[in-house]
Amino acid sequence: MEKKCEICGQTKPQSEFSKAYKCRCKSCVAEAARNERMRYKKLEKECMQALQPQQQFAQTTYTPNPRYVIATAAMQGLLSNPAINGERLTIREIDNLAQVATRCADSLMKKLENDFHHD
Repeated sequence: MEKKCEICGQTKPQSEFSKAYKCRCKSCVAEAARNERMRYKKLEKECMQALQPQQQFAQTTYTPNPRYVIATAAMQGLLSNPAINGERLTIREIDNLAQVATRCADSLMKKLENDFHHD
């Protein structure tokens, strides 16, 4: 028996269709998975680059903003959450995660400041 793939539109034997995505051929499912992995690798690379001090600042007395550093680390933690990993996030969802990460940074900085003043 043959079926038509909902992605590429080709008619193929049943054996060439994914078990998880019954209306998609295995090659389309594999290509989508590759594209998704590449998208997340690119996002991870951008986050890692944001954490590293820029070369132009390496020879100065540049001190990164602690709020930015903490928020960036919090954002990485949120993005590495298994519940999110592999999901396609919209710009709005990424913005919401960034707001959560910023609130985490603000909360931690306030806690550290309070602890410092009480010692």
